[in-house]
Amino acid sequence: MIILDLAGRRLQSFTPTIEGTFSQRPEPCASILSISWLSDSSIGVECHINPSLSAFMEIDLRTGKHLRDLAGFGFTPSPDRKWIAHVAPMMHFAPPYAKSYYLQLNQLTVYPLPGNAKPMRNPGFERPLDVVQKDGKIYRNIHGFGPRFAWSPDSRRVAFADCVFDWVITGGPDPGGNPIGAERNRKCSITVVAVSGLRTSIDLPKLPVEAIEDAQLSWLDATTLRIQTERGEYRRRIPEPAPENGVRIGVDGAGKNLH
Repeated sequence: MIILDLAGRRLQSFTPTIEGTFSQRPEPCASILSISWLSDSSIGVECHINPSLSAFMEIDLRTGKHLRDLAGFGFTPSPDRKWIAHVAPMMHFAPPYAKSYYLQLNQLTVYPLPGNAKPMRNPGFERPLDVVQKDGKIYRNIHGFGPRFAWSPDSRRVAFADCVFDWVITGGPDPGGNPIGAERNRKCSITVVAVSGLRTSIDLPKLPVEAIEDAQLSWLDATTLRIQTERGEYRRRIPEPAPENGVRIGVDGAGKNLH
C-alpha cells in the first residue's frame, strides 16, 4: 500500500497483514482486492484468501494497529463508516446447504435469523443461527445474496437481492466426499435489513429470477430505494419495519415509479 499526496510525494507505505480469524500470527496479504478510506486516518483493505473467502481489515495509519478484522466477502462500508455489511465466512468446496449466506454488520449476524432469534456476534465460521431445514434428501431455505449491498444514506438500513432455494441430494459422494445434488424452487426478492435486525421484504413477482438477482440498488434518500433491472426501473418508499418481524411490500411489474 502506497499513500501519495496530490503532488505525487510518497507519504507512507506498508504491507497489509492478515490477522485474527485466519492465522495465529500475522501473514502478508498476498492479493489486495480493494481499498477504501474509512476515516482521515484509517484505511480499509480487503485481502483475498480463496474464491469463497476474503479478509477485511481497518488499519490506523498513525499506529499500524488493526481497528477491525472481518471475514467473509462483499464488504460494503456504511456512509458513516460505523458498519461494514458483508456475507459471513463460509467453507470453500462445501455443498450448497452448508454455504447458505448470512448478512453480518461488522461481526454481528443480523439476517436471516431462525424463529425469534436476535442478532448475535459470530466472528468466525461457526453457524449457531442455522436457518437451513433438512427434510430427508431435501435441504430447504438456503439463502444466496445478490452481487452487492446498498446502504441508505443515513446508515440505518442496507438493501440487497435475496434468493432462497431448496437443494435435493441426487447421488454421491463426489471426489471431495460431498453429496451430489440439484437446486430447486429458487425465489428472489429485494430485502432491506435495519442495523437492529428488523427487515422489510419487497416482492417483484412478475420479474424473472435473473433480473432480481442482477438488480442494481441505490437509495435516492433515507426512505426511497431505486431498483434498476433489465425490465425497467422501480422506486419504492420503504417504511420502517414493524417491531415484530418486519413488513412485506408488493411491487407491480410494470416498471413504473412507485411512491
